[in-house]
Amino acid sequence: MALVKYGATVSQLSGSVGGIVYARNKGGAYIRTRTSPTQPNSTLQVAARTLFSAAVNTWTNILTPEERTQWNGYASAIPYTDVFGETRYYSGQQRYVQCYVALVNSGGSPAAAAIAPAVFTAAEAISSDAITVNQGAVAAGTTVSVVNTTGPLDVAAGDKLLIHIGGPITAAKNYFNGPWRYAASGVYVSGGNYPDILATDPWARSLASGSPLALYWRVLKADNRISSVARKIVTLGAYVTP
Repeated sequence: MALVKYGATVSQLSGSVGGIVYARNKGGAYIRTRTSPTQPNSTLQVAARTLFSAAVNTWTNILTPEERTQWNGYASAIPYTDVFGETRYYSGQQRYVQCYVALVNSGGSPAAAAIAPAVFTAAEAISSDAITVNQGAVAAGTTVSVVNTTGPLDVAAGDKLLIHIGGPITAAKNYFNGPWRYAASGVYVSGGNYPDILATDPWARSLASGSPLALYWRVLKADNRISSVARKIVTLGAYVTP
C-alpha cells in the first residue's frame, strides 16, 4: 500500500482504475493493488445473489413499462450524497432493487415492490442515538440480540426497521464497513417505538456482555420509500430475557 498526496489538478480519487484502487482511511489517502475476493459460495452468499438476480429479472421482464416509468420518476427526485459530498441520483432500477431486496428480507411480497412511492421524499433514517442492543437468550451457542429503538418522526403502521449485523471486530475498532449479514426486521404498529427485534446473530457467535457489535440499519416504509443506511458500533449490554 502506498500513501498519496493530491495536488491542484486532482483533489480526490475513489474507486479502481486498471487494477489500482484509490481509497482513504483515517490515515489519509492511499493506493493499493486491486485484489479479487475469494468466492466460497456459502449458503448465505448464494441466497443473496439469487435474491438480487430475481430483483433484476423482475425489473427487466415482469414490471410493466408504466411501473418502470414510475420508479424512474421517483428515483430522479430523490438525491443522495456520494463519497465526495456531491449530489447524485440512483436509477429507477437501483431504487427498485433496494426496495425489492428489503421487502423480501423482511418477509414481504416481491410483487409489492412494483408500486413506486407516490410521495417524492426519502424515508427518514433512525438516528444512532436511538439504537441500543442487549444480550438476549443463548440457545445452541447462538446469541439472540434484543434491539430497542425509537422510531423516526414520520413512522406509520406497517413501516419496518431492517437490521444487519457486521462480522467480527476488535474492541479498539471505531469504524466498520462490512461485511454485513441481514439479521432481522421489526414492524411498526403504534406508539413512538418499534417493537423489540429478536435477532439471531447471523455470524453464529457466542457474544457476551461488553462485546462490540457493528450494526447497519435502514427504514422501509409501507409505501416503499426506503431510508439511507445508518451504521453504529455498539457495546452489547447486559442479559435481557426476551
